Amino acid sequence: MKRYGKLMGNILDYENLLIAFHNAAKGKTDRKDVIQFRTKLSENLLTLRTKIDTDTMVFGRYSFFTVHDPKTRNICAAAFKERVTHHAMMNVCGPILDQSQIFHSYACRKGKGQHKALLKAKKWADCHDFYLKMDISKFFDSIDHSILKQMLCSRIKDKKVLGVLFDIIDSYTTAEGKGLPLGNLTSQYFANFYLTRFDHWIKQEKKVRFYLRYMDDMLIIGNKNMLCKLRDDTRHYLNRNLKLQLKHGGQINRTDKGIGFLGSVIYPGALKLSSSSKKRIYDRMKQYERKYRSGTMDALDLQERATALWAGLYHTKSYGWRKTLAVKCMDI
Repeated sequence: MKRYGKLMGNILDYENLLIAFHNAAKGKTDRKDVIQFRTKLSENLLTLRTKIDTDTMVFGRYSFFTVHDPKTRNICAAAFKERVTHHAMMNVCGPILDQSQIFHSYACRKGKGQHKALLKAKKWADCHDFYLKMDISKFFDSIDHSILKQMLCSRIKDKKVLGVLFDIIDSYTTAEGKGLPLGNLTSQYFANFYLTRFDHWIKQEKKVRFYLRYMDDMLIIGNKNMLCKLRDDTRHYLNRNLKLQLKHGGQINRTDKGIGFLGSVIYPGALKLSSSSKKRIYDRMKQYERKYRSGTMDALDLQERATALWAGLYHTKSYGWRKTLAVKCMDI
C-alpha cells in the first residue's frame, strides 16, 4: 500500500491553517478562547505554523467534563490552539487514512454516516435470519499506542508529520502506552483507522460478505453456524493483533427479534427508534427550547439544531411519535 511523504508543506499552508481555525471554531464562536484567538488571527496562525514546523507545539492541555448521551462518557477538551492543529493535521492526513477503509465502514467519513449504516443493515436483515453484533470493551481507552504508531507509519513516511501525530498520541494515556481522549478530532480518525486491519481480515481472509462497521460497533449478517465460528475467531484476532477485548463476547440472535444498533432497532422490513433514543431526542429538544427562552441560544441556532435532530428521524418508522414530540415541544 502506498506511503505518503512531503505532507508538512500542505499542513503548514496558511489557507489550510485558516480553514482549520474556522472548522475548530464552528459552533463555539462565542467562547472566550475562540474570541481571543480570532482577535489576532493572522499572528496566532503564523505562530502556530512555526510551532508545528519546529516541533515545539505542546499537546495535552485538556479540560475534562462528563456527558450523559445516553451513556456516561468522560470527554477531554483540548486547548483551542491544539484543536486548530488537530484540524490542520487531519485536513491533510485524514483522506490518507480514509483510503485504508473498506466500503462498509461508516463512521467519520464523507458520504457515509449513521443513517446509511442503518439503511444498509436493514437491507441485509431483510434477507437473512441471524446476525452477530459486536463492540469493543472500553475501545478508546484500550487502543495501543505502539500498534497505532506502526499502522500510521505504514501509510505516512513524512517524519515531521509522524512526529506531530505521535506527540498528539502521547499526550494522553489511560494506562502505560494506551488510550485516546474522547473529544479530539484526531482520536476519531485514529480510532477508526485502528480497526481497518480487522476490517480487511474479516473481508479478505474470512470472506465475510455482509459486514459493516460504525467506529467500534460491528454487525455481521449470515447463517448461525458461520456466525458462531466467526465470533470465536474474531475474539482471538482482536486480542492477539490489536490488544482489544469484545464486550460481552458478541451477541448472536435472530434478525426478526430486532437488532439494536446505533440508537435504532432494525427489523426485517422496518427501522424503528429505540426507547433510549426517543428519550435522548426529547431531552435534547427541551434543552434547546430552554436555552432559547433564557436568551443563551438565538433563533437561528435553535432552528439549525432542531432541524438536525428532526432530520435524523425521517429514516425510521416514527411518524406517530414525531407528532407526539411536536406537541410536547410546543408545551415546553
